[in-house]
Amino acid sequence: MILPNIMVAWLYGGAIGFALLRAIQGNAPGQFVLAIVSGGVLFGLFWVLYQVSKGKWIGGGDVKLVFALGVFAGTPFLATAIIFLASLLGTIWALPLLLTKKYSSKTKIPFGPLLLLATFVVVLVGQSLVDFYKKKILYL
Repeated sequence: MILPNIMVAWLYGGAIGFALLRAIQGNAPGQFVLAIVSGGVLFGLFWVLYQVSKGKWIGGGDVKLVFALGVFAGTPFLATAIIFLASLLGTIWALPLLLTKKYSSKTKIPFGPLLLLATFVVVLVGQSLVDFYKKKILYL
């Protein structure tokens, strides 16, 4: 349940480097700015959740972590997809444990690993999932 600052610092560096390379490769400097904005969107959302709940809903480590994950996502929409997917994974993991009474409603669940897994999926196939959703579900 502890997220070391050194690990977060390396993740920030990797995220910014990844966003820079993606912008250079696509010859789109605006893409780098959008990636930074995406990190800011996630950070802002998690910071508000942390402040409102006084740290009961989400931990401080998650707040530190999500800026880098949003930068990796590259767009605010994909950044919010990380939250959706991490929450879905957490539900799939925790629901059986709650139903079998191995967890209680008071059990703290580490959200950081779920956020990291969701980010990995979103970076690899996120845009394809969004395109599929728009075409097959929303008919856009």
